[in-house]
Amino acid sequence: RGRGAAAECAPQPRAWVQGMDRAAYARSNEQMEAADAERNWLGEDRWRSSVAGRPRTKACPNECLGRGSCAFGFCHCRAGFWGLDCGLSRARVASLAAEASPGPRIYVYEVPAMLRRSCGPWRFPEDLGDAILSSRHLTVRPDQADLFWIYGCPNGDIVMPMLRWVKHSAGPWWNASVAAGRPRHVLSLPHEEGWAEVWVLLRSWLAFGGDHGNSMRGWDDLHPASPTRQLVCLQLHGSSDYTPAGSPPPRRGVSGGAACRICFQPGKDVVVPGFPSIMDYPADYSHSGRATQCEKLAAARTSTARTDRSRTPRLFFAGVVQTKSHGPGLYEASRLVLYSCWKNRSSEHGFSITQTENVLVSVNQWEVEPPVDAFALTRQASTCVVPEGKIGSYGHRAVPALLLGCVPVLTKERHSHGHFDEVLPWSRIALHVPPSEVPRLPQLLDEAPIEAMRTAAAPLLRRLLWVSIYGACHLLPGEGGTADALDTLLEVLRRPRSHFTPPTAAPDRAPEFLKELFPWLRSRGAPECTRGYQCFDEHSRSCGLPRGAPTVYVPPRK
Repeated sequence: RGRGAAAECAPQPRAWVQGMDRAAYARSNEQMEAADAERNWLGEDRWRSSVAGRPRTKACPNECLGRGSCAFGFCHCRAGFWGLDCGLSRARVASLAAEASPGPRIYVYEVPAMLRRSCGPWRFPEDLGDAILSSRHLTVRPDQADLFWIYGCPNGDIVMPMLRWVKHSAGPWWNASVAAGRPRHVLSLPHEEGWAEVWVLLRSWLAFGGDHGNSMRGWDDLHPASPTRQLVCLQLHGSSDYTPAGSPPPRRGVSGGAACRICFQPGKDVVVPGFPSIMDYPADYSHSGRATQCEKLAAARTSTARTDRSRTPRLFFAGVVQTKSHGPGLYEASRLVLYSCWKNRSSEHGFSITQTENVLVSVNQWEVEPPVDAFALTRQASTCVVPEGKIGSYGHRAVPALLLGCVPVLTKERHSHGHFDEVLPWSRIALHVPPSEVPRLPQLLDEAPIEAMRTAAAPLLRRLLWVSIYGACHLLPGEGGTADALDTLLEVLRRPRSHFTPPTAAPDRAPEFLKELFPWLRSRGAPECTRGYQCFDEHSRSCGLPRGAPTVYVPPRK
């Protein structure tokens, strides 16, 4: 490194330590920066850093398992080992061939390092790919594979070259799958809106003749809305928000004229749990020095046999509810309909509904409320509301609710699918109340077998956590069942994936824009849901307004 007398040799890579292949081996930013410094023995690896200033948790697949050295995302394997992570040897290949795997048999493409940018802190696709490389489901024979795994993070600026390599340089398997009408290429996505979000980011790539909207059908094997999309997407969002053929497309589609925004395709795509460091997935580390989420869960351990659960409130929700229109009029029905219908009448039914938004561009001043302890209230409540995200992003509150023994009440639309819903019995462990039925919420809670749901969820908790990748969090051995999220994912993928059949009938769902919501609710016989949040103190001032501020008039209930 350098020239002349001042030149010095690049340091040698660090020695292998058992466990380096473990997901999140480096936890803090300082640890990750130190690990990067040790790995960059050929110079700084700027290419694979997806976010400037955010170090990677892994530099190479499985950190090369100690069987080679890592440089710029590529494992230089010692003699006798090969593969993306140096995980193959004559003995391993023989073992995989001899073992009778229950399926699916998965072939992992050895995507070149130059086409595999790191996910940075959103590392789940790399961690999950590493788990597949180490599993008994791996096959080295693509002609015997049930599925083909595309390793790496599908960042918007590199995913198209990566897919071009898969389609044209990695063998005939993509074209053969397309010709057979079988979606068999698996892509793991850490993005909030899944493959649709990546496709939106590709708008500039596909501009000027790239046919981003697929009007010429050249992207039928890739476009998110295409029923014959070849990609099997493992993603956080499960909204199959298609409009039926012949109906006007949504005004906020994944591309111009597309029939959907998120475009989840049941029977092909899979909703998976999140991962540590993102919302609603418990982490076993903390950068603040406070108790970790897993430590808090362990301290609040609950079971159906415990008697200290007050089941009060009867229903709990605390979160952002944007009551003012944003941009073109966007809103989130799974939150706003609940708030509009039941905030005024929450005390009558034992509900606790708290607005946590305090930005006045999104809410009125009198709607701002003091924060509440969501963890404690979830621990005590009988049921907990699980909406979508603030403006349509994924909503995974069912995971912390179930871990704390609170029965989820899903206020998402009917077309929103749950984690692994092909094998997990969501109808037995949660109550689904879409926006169109929220006006009947108390009656539906009266009719639901809430305690039976709480009992049925207990042996399924482990299936919502990536125990074999990120650890068991607070679960004790045998608690929450024996199969984890990875086992459940493979159980789903064991079922042949199929192409999607779009709906033919118009679904009963809330309108797309806020100005249409209250007329829709009135048409459904729910005028009480359209009067706004009424909050006046003893001085007849709207709650939250400072003394002397003009009163905001809200028409009284009739």
